[in-house]
Amino acid sequence: MSGRPSISPLRLAILVGILVILSITLVPTIHSYLQQRGEVSALREKIDHQKQHVADLEQQRQRWEDPHYVEQQARERLKFVYPGEKAYTVIDDRGKRAASTGERGVAEVSRSTQHHRPWYAQVWTSVQVADEGAAQQAATQPKKVEPVDPKPSKPLPPIRDDDGK
Repeated sequence: MSGRPSISPLRLAILVGILVILSITLVPTIHSYLQQRGEVSALREKIDHQKQHVADLEQQRQRWEDPHYVEQQARERLKFVYPGEKAYTVIDDRGKRAASTGERGVAEVSRSTQHHRPWYAQVWTSVQVADEGAAQQAATQPKKVEPVDPKPSKPLPPIRDDDGK
């Protein structure tokens, strides 16, 4: 004999059974542990993002507490003027407002605010766009004018009453 004790088939079956039970018990536990670690890291990233958003909002709130900033925004966004002043809006040759000069401290209008315009502003914009398309089409296509014959080629039928007379 080689010096190693031989393992009986019964002991081997018991050992394999124990290993199967351990793997059945541990695999779902390890899986849920790893899944929860992923969720925790995602939540930490979300918390960091929200903290940054809160800091941005705090900074914006502090800007709005400054009366000069409020006045500047009222003039820029709402076109407010003091009594006696005249406001001018510059429009380029395509009928659109000229680009802002990008002054320092002027808040840009967010894209969500631009998309959430009142319904009548959206209708007016669509009318302007449609009018531009009609003007371009009229400019590119020559008009065909057909002469109208003042005398009909055959006589018109007599007009009858409802009685058929």
